[in-house]
Amino acid sequence: MMLEYLLVRPADRDGIFANHRCRYLVLDEIHTYRGTLGANIALLVRRLQAHLRRARQDWLPQVPETEHARRYPALVPVGTSATIKSLAVAGLSPEETRRQRDEDVQGFFARLTGADPATIRVFGEDVEEITIPAEAAYPPRPTDPGHFDPADPEGVRLALCRLAGVPANVTADPGRRPGRARPLARSLLHAAGIGSPLELKFLHLFEAHGFHPAKQVPIALTPGGRPITVADFAVPERRLAIYVDGASVHVGTNLRRDRLIRQRLASASPPWRVVELRARDLGEGAGLVARFQDAAIG
Repeated sequence: MMLEYLLVRPADRDGIFANHRCRYLVLDEIHTYRGTLGANIALLVRRLQAHLRRARQDWLPQVPETEHARRYPALVPVGTSATIKSLAVAGLSPEETRRQRDEDVQGFFARLTGADPATIRVFGEDVEEITIPAEAAYPPRPTDPGHFDPADPEGVRLALCRLAGVPANVTADPGRRPGRARPLARSLLHAAGIGSPLELKFLHLFEAHGFHPAKQVPIALTPGGRPITVADFAVPERRLAIYVDGASVHVGTNLRRDRLIRQRLASASPPWRVVELRARDLGEGAGLVARFQDAAIG
């Protein structure tokens, strides 16, 4: 609608398209451009192309032949769709199906944009059945990795072997077994009292500089009260709570909830000192840890 509006306002249109270097025209969900809507979009594309051809070009009108394509680029239409396909594929082989799909999509997009079908390139996809290897199956009963230090590579390896159900002397990385690496990593983190890989990075930073806070600590507003939150790290005796928030999850409703909880902690009696950490805070290194150590001692 905005493009349509621009094209019907001569004064704005002439100024907007003057000295243009328009390179791409992207049409999303092109499978919806059918019937009346499709005809309208097709005509709109052609009107845009006509205006671009007639646009005023008084900035560097004369350029070397080697620079002509950059100064006056050809408009390339781009269409995207997750569901467009060919309907006439019954009984065809996979290769014939792909060829028929490409031909039908090229014909459709050519009618929509006016491009030469031979110049249209189709990027498709093929559905592949996934066979789950037998060794990727979960054990019939939960496996306890036992106590281990997440900062000790050998301890992590042995715990990983126990979770994966392989001998402790295995030479290959048990976490590389198909379908098991990510669940095993999550299990190790939770077994170590760590909620995320980002928390593990902060734990390594803390311990490397002699700071050893408690992990995954339930916190209540009053001593002996009902916990209302779990701090990623804490020094309970100094009422210091540390939260590590990843940008991918600390948004929207989660952000508003966490802010409310942490405001309640800061206003409790006695109050908690609440510290929120992001990935960028890792760059502070020893300086960050020193502040926590001062707070834990002071």
